[in-house]
Amino acid sequence: KTLITIVATVVATIAVLIAAQYAFVYFMTRKPIDYSVVMTDYARQWQAKDYAGAERTLLDGLANGALAEPYYQFLLHGSLADLYHRSLGDVAAAEKQYRAALAIESGIELPIFPDGRAEMLISFATLLDESGRYDEAIERFLEAQGAFMGQGYVDPTREARITMGLGIAYVHRKDFDRGEYYLHETVKRAEAQTPPNLNLKTLAYNNLAWMYKRSARYDEALEAAQKGIRIAEVVDIPQLLVTLYDTQAQILLALKRYDEALSYSEKSLTTLPDS
Repeated sequence: KTLITIVATVVATIAVLIAAQYAFVYFMTRKPIDYSVVMTDYARQWQAKDYAGAERTLLDGLANGALAEPYYQFLLHGSLADLYHRSLGDVAAAEKQYRAALAIESGIELPIFPDGRAEMLISFATLLDESGRYDEAIERFLEAQGAFMGQGYVDPTREARITMGLGIAYVHRKDFDRGEYYLHETVKRAEAQTPPNLNLKTLAYNNLAWMYKRSARYDEALEAAQKGIRIAEVVDIPQLLVTLYDTQAQILLALKRYDEALSYSEKSLTTLPDS
């Protein structure tokens, strides 16, 4: 497991939830029947893994004259970007849609939702990081941070996701000092939420462990991995436990503690129930 794989899973889930949230908000406040139909069909096709059908539905929505207003176009481009990014793995198409959505939103004097640009920037930054464009990713994460903080309030969950993304991008760029700083900030922000966001905290510890391993700080790597394992075991997060056991195994392997590494590797293979 790598840092980017872990974050991608979380962000993908969040992106789907956000799309559903926006669809509900706009349907309830403006009651656009066409938009509701498009998003209902899209959600059904996406859940059925009919990605070609989901793409056609969103493209038809973009071409629908009833949905020509900028905020609908912004949401539809964003949903297409997420589909290309997470489900179809088409980086170029996803980037095109992210840029189109952001260009539309920047021209809206009074955005209907203040967090839309921040969310889009987080998703775009994640794509850039996954594509190895770390400087651009960092720039977009910082832009996202400014976008939501400029609204006069702080969303602790979003703030933690941004610091996580910044930490990972800096680690990928081999700027371990800044990576370490932002990942520790993620732990603090996860703890500060009510209730504490244990998933994000566990992910942050796992990413810290990988960062320390990459910089050959093995004692600190083991300590961070063990902290994450303790949380994941107590709150019963099997998917994260698989990742953490694998991380622990890789660290122990680097230390040539082969029997212990094998034990954790076996745990990573047997933790998830058969599906």
